[in-house]
Amino acid sequence: MKKLVVFYSFEGNTKFLAEAIAKGIKADILELKPEKDLKTKGFFKYH
Repeated sequence: MKKLVVFYSFEGNTKFLAEAIAKGIKADILELKPEKDLKTKGFFKYH
């Protein structure tokens, strides 16, 4: 059975964990990305 780790990382923290998990369980990895870039700095990144 093949394994796949699918993740979305806003600032990179989840990416770090997803990569570690994928490596640990010998899985493929897929990063979900938004269609348009999101602001990652300042208060308005949560707006």
